[in-house]
Amino acid sequence: LEEADYRDINEKIFDKEVSGFIDRSSNALKILAVLPITGVDQEAGKDILTGLEFGLKKLGTKYKNLSMDVVNSEGKIAVMTKKVIEKLNSTRYNLIIGELRSDATAALAGIAELKKIPLVSPTASAKEISEISDQVFQLNTTSYTFGKQIAEYAVDSLGYKTFAILSPLTEDGNESVSGFTSEVVEKGCSVLALEWYFESYDLNKQIQRIREKVLSIDS
Repeated sequence: LEEADYRDINEKIFDKEVSGFIDRSSNALKILAVLPITGVDQEAGKDILTGLEFGLKKLGTKYKNLSMDVVNSEGKIAVMTKKVIEKLNSTRYNLIIGELRSDATAALAGIAELKKIPLVSPTASAKEISEISDQVFQLNTTSYTFGKQIAEYAVDSLGYKTFAILSPLTEDGNESVSGFTSEVVEKGCSVLALEWYFESYDLNKQIQRIREKVLSIDS
């Protein structure tokens, strides 16, 4: 209820038992946690769920109307979407917490926007997620911001002026490179070479190309 609606209803009700229910419900917080309890990310999902349960137990000594339901996304976006929509259509929630990966969190952010429910993302790092809706709050630093911070430290604290970048060819890697490069250029420094990789077990070719690029510039 909005505050004005709450006051209006409470003033017109004479049954004290009903008034008591309204008073208690006004301070209630019902959370929907959306995490991969099974699947490839189950260990991380279980760790976050343990933290949430610990936090609720600790807060429960002060606030009596906290509760949480859990949706096991199984690490699959389609499964997650179906389960979450079913939950939201049957129960009213004040807050959603989840997911882990950026792509799943982006899908969850779209649902949160449609339902006008705040979403707290504990780990997703893609910078576009918080732009989907003003209902979304990211706790983790985005890869883009993290890349800018690394560049700022390298230039301002370490005094470096020229750089070579070796990055995984992933969404997070691409965002990190974009943030790093933008900060380096903004500070009047330069990136001499950029190499991407898919697997990190053999980087000889990428390192060789970086050496060749730097030597050609030096000569």
